[in-house]
Amino acid sequence: MLYSILEFIAGLGIFLFAVKILGGALERISSVKIKKGLSKLSKNSFAGLGFGTLMAFVTQSSLASVVMTMSFTDSLMITFFSSIAIIFGCNIGTSLSTILVSFGSLSFSKFFAILTLIGALITTFVKNKKAKEIGNIIASIGMFFVGLNLLSGACSVLKTSQTFLNIFTTLNHPVLYLLLGIILTLITQSSTVTIAMLISIVGGTSGFDVISLTNCAFAIYGSNIGTALTALIMSLSGGIESKRVAFSHVVFNLIGTVLFILFTWLGYLKIFEIININSSFVIVLINIIFNVVTAILLFPFIKFIYKLCMKLINGKVKKEDEIYYLKPNTLNNANIALSQLNLCVIDLLYRVQDVSKITRAYCEDYSITHSKNIGTKFEYLLSLNERIKNNIFLIQADIVGEEETLYFLQVTTKNIERIIKNNFRIINYVKQNKDNQIKFTQKQISTFKQMHENLNILTDNVILILDFINKNVDKKEYFIPNLTVIQTTEEINTIVNKVKRDMIATNIYTEKKIDKCDAFTNIVNCIESMSANYTDIALTVTNYLTKNKEQVL
Repeated sequence: MLYSILEFIAGLGIFLFAVKILGGALERISSVKIKKGLSKLSKNSFAGLGFGTLMAFVTQSSLASVVMTMSFTDSLMITFFSSIAIIFGCNIGTSLSTILVSFGSLSFSKFFAILTLIGALITTFVKNKKAKEIGNIIASIGMFFVGLNLLSGACSVLKTSQTFLNIFTTLNHPVLYLLLGIILTLITQSSTVTIAMLISIVGGTSGFDVISLTNCAFAIYGSNIGTALTALIMSLSGGIESKRVAFSHVVFNLIGTVLFILFTWLGYLKIFEIININSSFVIVLINIIFNVVTAILLFPFIKFIYKLCMKLINGKVKKEDEIYYLKPNTLNNANIALSQLNLCVIDLLYRVQDVSKITRAYCEDYSITHSKNIGTKFEYLLSLNERIKNNIFLIQADIVGEEETLYFLQVTTKNIERIIKNNFRIINYVKQNKDNQIKFTQKQISTFKQMHENLNILTDNVILILDFINKNVDKKEYFIPNLTVIQTTEEINTIVNKVKRDMIATNIYTEKKIDKCDAFTNIVNCIESMSANYTDIALTVTNYLTKNKEQVL
């Protein structure tokens, strides 16, 4: 008895670990295509349904898929309305993935254990990242069946124990099994694990001796609610959009459970008694029918669910005083985190643009008195940029197929750091002139205005180019702002060259004029350097977009 319990625990542990490794590896390999697929989704709910089904089937987890959808919605890659159809698809996809679990009851499943060794050898001796991920997938499938066989073996012994049977006799009520399904799924964070446990207890026979068919069905309904509640708990750390996505998932499963309790009461389960098939496949079929039928029945009411979630979870998406796009749960997937980090970079550039306006005003009008904490603002921007760089460093080891995205983000953050520092240098040069009671000439102020206006144009167009990363656009759409960046940089260079020619042509004798000349030329050089930084970002991102679009086509 004790040995069988330990075997059951070991089997459950191996199975849980295999599900985690399998889902993670599939997610990392496929998330590049998932992200590209997202950019093609519009308001077409059927496309969203299909996309959600495929995503959950590939990741082998509705929870992982729902969390990813929450992240996409929070980062504004998709709208909340579009996400509802994806959630419906996630429920269908994960129910289809449980077909693999039902194979564990078949005699040939033991031969799959050899895949663990094959996968381990690939992961150990092959250096290529994608090959290692394939090795992880193969090994986890093998472990998947090792865990299932241990569970089945333990349960076959436990079913002969009267103590074990008494537990299920005590729980002999559908509502208790509904609660059991919810609790087990909340603990394991996987409805697949709950279904695997049911299959192991029921066994591969055509009968339901230990747990009745009705009780099994209620446990399955509970497992679907449990998955939704787990996602809802995870959404608490996210934004308001992710909470709405998680709540729509709860609505789907609650309505589905109510409907299927009614169907069960009307005798829907008698169909499975008539067809007399393997009990493992019956459990899987009940789960598939639950999710597919619920999706079909609720699909015409997506707008109603949207309005309900918007009304019950009221509020607006706000830009808080931090990098609000990056949520803790998004770092679990490196490729998805890259999309989030790109939005963080855009958000940071807007902040840099606001500070650049202060720098411009400080140059052009000596009468403006700025707060003493101006330096703190620059330090804060540098700290935000450092946070983005640190997150890039944290995820770079897990990147699969997105090395170019990683590169352009590294180039962008490096250039943003230089832009922030140059803005701060300009403030110090102007302050130095003020302290020495030296004023710029009207001609010099006019030069500042012209250069800062061009800098503002550069920032707008660089942000526009970065914004194309998460969108499905034609090449000409991002080449236009890139051309504007190049032309604007040339205008700034023309101004700089004119300033240098004027400085050479002018004879400067007094010490005061030399000081004025130094501050002015230093500021001009800083602005020239910033324009070069913006151009570097634009060209790097455009090169990435060009290669990326060619691969998609």
